[in-house]
Amino acid sequence: MTKQTYVGIDVGASELVVVIIRNGKPGKAKTFSNTPEGRNALIKYLNPKKRKVRVCLEATGTYHFDIAVELSNTNNIEVMVMNPKAVKNFAMALLQRNKTDAIDAQLLADIASMLDFKEQFIAWQPPTKEVIDLRSAGRRLNELTRQKATAKNQLHAVTSY
Repeated sequence: MTKQTYVGIDVGASELVVVIIRNGKPGKAKTFSNTPEGRNALIKYLNPKKRKVRVCLEATGTYHFDIAVELSNTNNIEVMVMNPKAVKNFAMALLQRNKTDAIDAQLLADIASMLDFKEQFIAWQPPTKEVIDLRSAGRRLNELTRQKATAKNQLHAVTSY
């Protein structure tokens, strides 16, 4: 069997808390910024050239999307995006009451390991480039709409006196 690395990532708006299980032993939690630079540093840290890496993270609104896509597009890394309710239920089944980012990352790494052992790890498939581009265009359109509304409100405030 190929040497396997299991990773749990607790995704936040500004940071990624990561716990790695190598050779059955979890490491200490490490934090990376949820920016392009931070995500690149994380991929280097995972070192997927030496062994296969399986990553488990929760779907967290829009914050998980960029890291999930970047990891999925890296050779030797498979990503499973979990439903937060399933992760919460798993934690409850383990009678885990404490909740910190590091504990959540450890739990996600444990889930990746357990699902791999049971051959139930289902790799997430990133959307096509066209879908990602369309999503980006939609975000830009929403931002421009907000800016237009702000400008209209400011103009109205200035001209109403």
